[in-house]
Amino acid sequence: MPLKLPEAQINKELAQYENDLSWVLENYDSLIKRYGNKFVAVLNQTVLGQAATIEELCKELRTKHNEDFHRIVIEFIYTEHPNFVLGHASYM
Repeated sequence: MPLKLPEAQINKELAQYENDLSWVLENYDSLIKRYGNKFVAVLNQTVLGQAATIEELCKELRTKHNEDFHRIVIEFIYTEHPNFVLGHASYM
C-alpha cells in the first residue's frame, strides 16, 4: 500500500531535495576533487557516503540511513563533462 503524506510534507521534502541537488551543483568542483568518478549521496547539504557503484552506495545507505533513503540525492560525479545526445552520455 502506498504511503500517503500530507501535501505540506511532500512540498517540504521536495524543497529539501531541490536544495540538496542545488548544493551538489554549486559544490561540484570540490566534489570532483574528493569523489571524482564515484556516486555520492547527499542529505541536508552533507555527503553521507560515496561508492564506485550505485548498488554499493544504495546498500550502504539502506543499512545506515534507511529511514531517510527516499530523501537522499544520489549523483554520479563526473571528472569530465559528458555530452548528452539522445539520452545517452558520451565523452569528448
